[in-house]
Formats: sequence, structure tokens, C-alpha cells
Amino acid sequence: DPSQFTKDSSLKQSFWGIAYTPEGTLYRDCGAKLFLDVVTDIQLLSQLTMVIYGADCNTTALVLNAIQLTKVNMTVYIANYPEATDNGEAYDRQKSAIQSAIQTFSTDHIAGVTVGNEFILDYLDDNGGTDPNSDIGNTGAQILLGFINDTRSMLSNMSVSLKIGNADAGLYFNDLVSEDVDYGVHILSMSNQFRFVLIVSN
Repeated sequence: DPSQFTKDSSLKQSFWGIAYTPEGTLYRDCGAKLFLDVVTDIQLLSQLTMVIYGADCNTTALVLNAIQLTKVNMTVYIANYPEATDNGEAYDRQKSAIQSAIQTFSTDHIAGVTVGNEFILDYLDDNGGTDPNSDIGNTGAQILLGFINDTRSMLSNMSVSLKIGNADAGLYFNDLVSEDVDYGVHILSMSNQFRFVLIVSN
């Protein structure tokens, strides 16, 4: 029974949230094992935080299943990380996985859906821009807004009410995107090795 696990007395609920990607869930290297990888991780993470944040390779279903099996008090911000140049392939793949996970596990442990991870930063880098609210930034924003609004429509068609947000480096939030979402995940790069994620309501 995965809900019967020994807790480490030295661990405390010290973090509001942790960005979590299970081993074996980086596309195209999908291969995470529910019990070997994700359940074990959730047992540990539940002793440190109540909120986690994750993405591709069926991560949403794996994490929600693990939470259900371990019976821990955790909430997730599920995520869809689209690309600007693949005609929606990455977005559609993750959208389908998210939809299936919600249909299977409901939304009891989901706080929101994050659409886009450093999308504007990457779009600016790829197109020679620096200002997220320049013409280049706004062009990228229109692409991203298409994904955000499609996610909103998907949830509405499922009769699901969830907050929709976006994640980007703190200085690269586009105003058009910020006005359209319920929350923002500011990714603060503190060094080449560490990142701190702060979720801020709109």
C-alpha cells in the first residue's frame, strides 16, 4: 500500500512549491515508472511541500495517480509547454495528455494549468528581440495566446473550472499574456545551476 510509508522526521513542510519533473519524462525520452519513480518521489515531496509543478511524457497522469495512491495532501499546477515553430505539435500532444488525465483523475488535486514555459524569452532569443512588449514580443504573444485560449476552451468544453497561467523569466512577461491569464510563474535564474519559482496571482 503506497499510502503506508515511513516519514522522515527530519523533513518539514518547508517549501510552498517545488518544480518537479520525474526522471524519464523529458520528451522524447519517456519512460518513467509509476511505482519505481513517481510514487517514491511523491512520498518524499509530500513531506516538503503541498504544491508541485510539472509537464510532458504523461507526467500529469503519473503524478495524479501517485497522489491518489499515496493519499497525500498535495496540489499540482499541471503544465503544457508549447513550441512556437512546430505548428502546435508539442502543444497538441500535451493537451491530449492533460485532457485524458483530468478525465481519469478529476481535478481534486489540480490548482491550475500553466501554458507556456519561457515561451516569450525563447521567442525573443530566436528572433533577435530583447523587449517582451516590442513588436517581436507581441508577435510571440499572439502565438502563445492562441494556445492559452485553446486550453481555456478545452477546459470549458469539459465543464472544468481551473485557473490558467503562464511561466516565464521574470523580465520577459509580455503584457498581453499577463492580462489574459489568472497567474504567472516567475522563473528567477539565480545562477547557472539553480532556479527559484514563485507563483504570483494576476
